[in-house]
Amino acid sequence: MEWRAFYQVPSSDKFARATGYVEERTDVYIAGVGVDKGLKIRGGAGELVEVKVRGRVDENGVEKWRKHKRSIHSIGDVVPALKEVPVAELRTITVQKSRFAERIPQAGAVEVANLTVPPHAACPAPAYWVSYCIEGWMAPSQAEIAAVQARLPPGALVGGYPTWIEALAGGTAA
Repeated sequence: MEWRAFYQVPSSDKFARATGYVEERTDVYIAGVGVDKGLKIRGGAGELVEVKVRGRVDENGVEKWRKHKRSIHSIGDVVPALKEVPVAELRTITVQKSRFAERIPQAGAVEVANLTVPPHAACPAPAYWVSYCIEGWMAPSQAEIAAVQARLPPGALVGGYPTWIEALAGGTAA
């Protein structure tokens, strides 16, 4: 179960400040598959795609996802609209991530990710985003969500990476 929100910042100078260990990686997302599915090439290269399928979302925006791995050549089995699309022609968005844990009173350890999106078809300039996520086996409480929301600016986009990627691909994530 996860509750996640994204907000844009004007530059990397405005990223959340990391404390402790920071994981750095680049992932490539396949856009155009909707908000109920996510396709990601973890680490940005290779033939293996992480597939996320949303089982449900509750009234607080908490999402339940199922994940599995699949060859990039068989993603048409997951998203039939991609069945005839050659791999080289998939719409992709590259995301450079710096992830770390932050302890927030009333919410506990929360994943924070500073995200850099290099220019792509829907966005001609680099974009900088911050994501906060509460994740675990059980749904976070309303109090935990409220504690994280208090750190977010108005208009933050609530939803998982598939929601955010679709907003970026459509140019609707401002």
